[in-house]
Amino acid sequence: AEYMGKHSENWNGDSSNLLQLFVSIQGLVLVSQPFYNEAGYEDRIGTPEAGIQSRYYNEVVIITLIDSMSTLWEKPLKLFNTEICAYWRENWKKFLVLLEMYLDLKNQSNSEEIKKIFKFDLYPYSKGFVIALNRAFKQFKNVAEMHQQ
Repeated sequence: AEYMGKHSENWNGDSSNLLQLFVSIQGLVLVSQPFYNEAGYEDRIGTPEAGIQSRYYNEVVIITLIDSMSTLWEKPLKLFNTEICAYWRENWKKFLVLLEMYLDLKNQSNSEEIKKIFKFDLYPYSKGFVIALNRAFKQFKNVAEMHQQ
């Protein structure tokens, strides 16, 4: 079930502002363990079950990000077409290298070394993540190849 929040935590078109939105994004995205910033999960820090759930959460975030990046590059928003295309021309190779590194690490056994690289819990990969990562990598690479022609 989705957490509904207290009245003051919910978006209100009359009184809410972008600062609230940015703080929310920062708390859920720009941290190494966003799972624990979800309402009601902060008290689970340190439990084995929550550690696994946190890794799965990070896996979903990564796959969603890769899918979103591929879609945005393939079909840029008309309003930001110039900016999106310029960004991708400059950065697509970096993302491809990063995705290749994710794939190369799927059989690694040294989780402490991997944590140093990623700065967030991701290892060991779940089987579902490996399957989704392979699919997302192929999709991203196909979009990149289309734009190189």
